[in-house]
Amino acid sequence: MVGDKNEVLLMVVGMVKSEIKLPNQSMRPDWLYRPRSRRMTFRYHERILPVLQQYGLEHIARVAELSIDHSLINALVERWRRETHSFHLPTGEITVTLQDVSCLWGLPINGAPVIGISDDHWEDDVLLAFGRDKAWAAFRRPPGTFHMRMGWLREPWVPPTTRDREFVAAELPEDANEEQVLYFARSYMMDLFGSVMFPDHSGRLYSMFVQIIYSERPRIYSWASAVLAFLYRGLCRASGSSREIAAPLILLQMWSWTRFPVGRPIRHDFGAVGLGGAPYGLFWLIPHDFSDTARYSISTYRREFEELVDNDVNWTPYDGIMDELPEICRDEQEQRLWYYEGPLIWFWIVEMYTPQRVMRQVWINFNMLY
Repeated sequence: MVGDKNEVLLMVVGMVKSEIKLPNQSMRPDWLYRPRSRRMTFRYHERILPVLQQYGLEHIARVAELSIDHSLINALVERWRRETHSFHLPTGEITVTLQDVSCLWGLPINGAPVIGISDDHWEDDVLLAFGRDKAWAAFRRPPGTFHMRMGWLREPWVPPTTRDREFVAAELPEDANEEQVLYFARSYMMDLFGSVMFPDHSGRLYSMFVQIIYSERPRIYSWASAVLAFLYRGLCRASGSSREIAAPLILLQMWSWTRFPVGRPIRHDFGAVGLGGAPYGLFWLIPHDFSDTARYSISTYRREFEELVDNDVNWTPYDGIMDELPEICRDEQEQRLWYYEGPLIWFWIVEMYTPQRVMRQVWINFNMLY
């Protein structure tokens, strides 16, 4: 028999307080994980927009750069639980959802799965996709590796004297022809995958994406579910035996700032800024004031997370501003997929998605749709 209304609420949102496992702060060292992140090295150009639109990547291009607060990421990883795919806080469970990925980055949920096949001739596709020769220069040996070097991808787009300097942006020449625009757009997407959406420990690029971007029939993929699968796997590994975290950390930090006051900069009022059809993540790329924020202190972040109360958490941050977000965030079919339960897939990664554990984050919208 269910008790009072508070107990009913806890059952509805999938959070039973007795099941929440909080970290033992007294046993934690000052530094646990080494977040793996790399800034974009290809600079966006408006001429590549039509190509990005064919793949559903036009919105994330606007929110692809943000300085990572490593202490904040560490404090979050400490509270991640692999068995629930959620962060355990004094206020209950909370997690990054498909709704968050859609609204923060403007990525589609409804689309083809991000999967592929093993191909012994994929090196030939690499050369054709980027208009290059010298196949040997694109890959790290031994043979059979499935990574590409960023330096090789950047080579045609930076001055010869600066090709090995990561901070020099690769840019599309103003007089580029249509073929060059296509090659540059594909290179930009590879950088987006390897630096922002699916970074790995090596800092190299996954070559499997070549079979996606080098296609006679470009299509929309379920990037939101793939990104979330990659994030969940990265958090699970970091909360286990790994001492590094390879995950879309820009997304995680934007999500944290959106949901919690911990480490959050003071941003402009929404009404004064507006989004104009851009993803919600654009809020965090506008100049902010950090003068009242105790940044880079993991002990401070731990304490602030430990002291969170219910009213500190923004459970439904996107309510009331959906009209300002990209059209894809308002699409009814996309919104129905916020409540999908099942596997999230990114090539060989499969992680379970169980939003019923955190229905408090989306349950108001659920009633509107159903």
